[in-house]
Amino acid sequence: MKKKILNVLLNQIKRLKIRPLQFLFVDDHSTDGGAALIEANRDNAVALLSMKEKTGKKEAVYKGVIKAKTSYILCWDADISFSIDYFKELSTKPKKASCHFTCTSYVLRYLRLVF
Repeated sequence: MKKKILNVLLNQIKRLKIRPLQFLFVDDHSTDGGAALIEANRDNAVALLSMKEKTGKKEAVYKGVIKAKTSYILCWDADISFSIDYFKELSTKPKKASCHFTCTSYVLRYLRLVF
């Protein structure tokens, strides 16, 4: 992840009206300085998981899911953006729809490939 893009994401996280329990960033041995930037912005909701070996993005996502402390998991790349009400809006969706799984078309395409 590029530091400039990651910095934008971290600033968006700080401005959220409602924050999830945890934003877990996985350091997959990228050399762009992202891990140091995340360390500098660590707080109760921002955490960093460093991979012991350079194994690639798929393994980094897997390890992040395993280490997550929450009931719901949302996997993002650092180049996304969202409104300050994103999690407030997202938190109402499952309750309104009585669903246990919410996803985007990207996730559905990924799940078809994996399962």
